[in-house]
Amino acid sequence: MGKVQNEEFKRHFMSEAKVLHQVGGAGGFPRLLAVASDEPLMIMTQCKGVTLHEIYRGKGQRTWQWWLRAFHSIAMTVHAFHKSGFVHEDLKMDNIIICTPYQDSIQAQLIDAGMVTKVGSIRSSGFPTKEHRELYYWMAPETFRREPISVQSDVFSLGVLFAEVMCCEYLRDLEWPRTVKLLVKRMMLENPAERPHLQEVISALDGQWLAG
Repeated sequence: MGKVQNEEFKRHFMSEAKVLHQVGGAGGFPRLLAVASDEPLMIMTQCKGVTLHEIYRGKGQRTWQWWLRAFHSIAMTVHAFHKSGFVHEDLKMDNIIICTPYQDSIQAQLIDAGMVTKVGSIRSSGFPTKEHRELYYWMAPETFRREPISVQSDVFSLGVLFAEVMCCEYLRDLEWPRTVKLLVKRMMLENPAERPHLQEVISALDGQWLAG
């Protein structure tokens, strides 16, 4: 539920509500239940679990095998979300919920539809600009170049997210599979056409945690 004051933010708020309605829960997104436009209030279903960032901050509590299973679940969730015809564009640890409904189960859900856009859209003006690229390093470079947005834009963001985990101080010395390291590098290529498709990412990650 949210409440805002100024008109500019109100327009943004209602735009996000419209997107949530169109997405219809794809990728585990919260489902929109009700909206009050006069004093913006939004009621939606609750995503149970904790953000990936909260887990990431719990240093030393997860093995590399657990993280690979989480990567696989996240990739599956984003792939399912793309079938709705939208791109998230803002995939980062704070915007991914991890829930474990039963032992040894990992399920990812997406939140925050503020940057969600239709496949093929071009941000002709406004945020983000080239000046934002260093600060918003997880966003695909084509976003800042005002090029058409594709599902490959989210592949880039996932590559950055995976690399961030694998290179952090308390996980970088673990025995990450070489195939996964090479995959993540390809996910972060500048040219979206050279990045692997999500189906390839999912296939490459499938069962990798069993190798250890």
